[in-house]
Amino acid sequence: MSPVKDLLSNALTDGHKYCCKGHLPPTTSTSASLGLRPFIHNRLNNARKQIRLLEILPGEPQEWISINILTVSLASASQRQYTALSYAWGEREYSAHLTVAGDKVFSVSRHVESALKKLRYRDRHRLVWIDALSICQSDPEERGRQVLLMRDIYTGAQEVIVWLGESDHSGSRAFQLLTDFGSLPAVRLLDNTIAESRNEQERAWIDSYNRISLCQTDVLALVHFFANSWFNRVWILQEAALPKPENIVFMSSSSSLSWFVLEKAINALVTKGVASESPKENLEALFHGIHRANVVLSAKKQTAIGLFHLGQASECTDPKDKVYGMLGLMEVVEGDLKITPDYGNSLSEVYRDLVWKMICHQKRADILANFELAQTVSEESTWASPVPRRTVGMLRDAADGWTRSEARLLAPGVLRVAGVCVGTVKNATPFPQTISRAVELFAHEVTKNLSTCGTQGRRPEDNNSAEFEAYCTTIVAGLVAEACSQPNALPLQNVVDCVNYYLRVLCTGDQQADEPLLRSLKQFSFAFLNACEGRTFITTSDGHMGLGPPEARRGDDIVVVLGCRQHLVARKVPGGYRLVGECYIYGFQHGEGLFGELPSGWRRKIGKNQILHQYVNDATGETTEIDPRLRRLVRRESQLRLKWIGTAPHYPLLTAKHLQKHGVQIVKFDLI
Repeated sequence: MSPVKDLLSNALTDGHKYCCKGHLPPTTSTSASLGLRPFIHNRLNNARKQIRLLEILPGEPQEWISINILTVSLASASQRQYTALSYAWGEREYSAHLTVAGDKVFSVSRHVESALKKLRYRDRHRLVWIDALSICQSDPEERGRQVLLMRDIYTGAQEVIVWLGESDHSGSRAFQLLTDFGSLPAVRLLDNTIAESRNEQERAWIDSYNRISLCQTDVLALVHFFANSWFNRVWILQEAALPKPENIVFMSSSSSLSWFVLEKAINALVTKGVASESPKENLEALFHGIHRANVVLSAKKQTAIGLFHLGQASECTDPKDKVYGMLGLMEVVEGDLKITPDYGNSLSEVYRDLVWKMICHQKRADILANFELAQTVSEESTWASPVPRRTVGMLRDAADGWTRSEARLLAPGVLRVAGVCVGTVKNATPFPQTISRAVELFAHEVTKNLSTCGTQGRRPEDNNSAEFEAYCTTIVAGLVAEACSQPNALPLQNVVDCVNYYLRVLCTGDQQADEPLLRSLKQFSFAFLNACEGRTFITTSDGHMGLGPPEARRGDDIVVVLGCRQHLVARKVPGGYRLVGECYIYGFQHGEGLFGELPSGWRRKIGKNQILHQYVNDATGETTEIDPRLRRLVRRESQLRLKWIGTAPHYPLLTAKHLQKHGVQIVKFDLI
């Protein structure tokens, strides 16, 4: 052992602890007395897009880590064949120590130390980029500038190592199971089939009815694997999505796994399901972890709104990173939003900047549907509040008819938008607040809400009116096969049958159900809970029904904002409107608030997605992708062409000015 390492071993203790993510190197008198200087990051040349690479010097597993830190331009870094490390920060006690350039010392967590030891070669140097050391975490300005380079840093790496930490027997078993699952033929999610195989083991695997059999020990091993904090960290979303999949390796102290093998293993677990006698809570924990991992691996396929949701559902030390940590991915799917990370801004300023820049870039205001009024009065702007929402987003409608947004930032906390008011809330009845309570009180809630709609006292077999069908469609937020193209949508008649079943149970106690109904009940229950949990059942002054946000109340306005595909509930207050949250209004999902009903003889035909529907005139036989209601707004149908900016479409011609010219009563809403 070298004299420096010997001094470190004898003199440095676990007392060097730093309580923030931007930890500082030790400055104790002990280090000074040893002749060791604390490492201080040099200034980077932002014009040259400089970054820092760690050169890990060769050594034996038991030896201290010694490194050099090289400052290089981003352009030259990729030529040096470096490895980028992706990991969860873990504990905040920096009790491990590295020597830098032989005479300086830097403190890191044990988690980082174990990763560097795993990456270290015995016989040669290795170049690594790792945010804990490559970025001066105590310098907010540098952090902001380096965030802008993260996309290039991870895409330019020769290899990306996902470090999952020290591994015990359970961890090794999980790696082995996933390797086994990932080595068998991939299941096709769309049709639940697998390519034909002559191998007997693979033929058994191919049978989609053969679930994956796991003992309790194996279930717990997989639960532990997917519960790793790496899967929940906000930064890993871009760290895992930006590099080429073939360059990514998942690694622990004793095992490794390629991206493709893990992806196939998750595909198999999701598609085939698991057969196990393990307790229900273990299986629920397993599939919760699998779902999150699947989301992480598919992050690059998300829209900007989807990425925003992922960021909000992820963990980080600095809440501003729920926005800044997603910018690299947003740039890939949307283009340059022109957001410069500034850690000196308040959290409210960070969110307002994101919302405003997205509206300006996309010419759409869909992002507004992602905010809800908090339970307690806050000084935050309700249209860009960092307070987490309590409900699942709906985003299946096109209430605005794909118009172009019109918005102005009047002041830092005031956003003026254009739109129309389509109704006023008359009644708002809360649904149960938790899933378990919703299941327990489901039949009671159905009966109570049906009485609101005037159907109380009817026998189940009488419940086939248009009004009852509207209610059934509403409580799944429009997730019926006749209204949307999502694969998990039930036919409306199945939803009606499910509601009638619960009413029959309530009235007679008869719980008998055949196999098709049981399958529908399972799917319906999920759709109902997903739509209604935490929401209110609302009726409007003119008799419409819908699902509102948690804080909706009598007297609130229901508005269609140009450029926002969901209805919004807004509350008039001195100085403007508070945004209460998104809502679903039956019968107003496709621009009816702006353009009215379809002309007589026309019907909407569900297209391949939620945007490009077809319109059919049964009398004339005409089929067109042009909404017949829009023909009166243009001279030539060629003027009605959707323009895509990133993942958001709009009709450039359908502006507030153009709509007003053709008789639509556009008003301004100042959101505060």
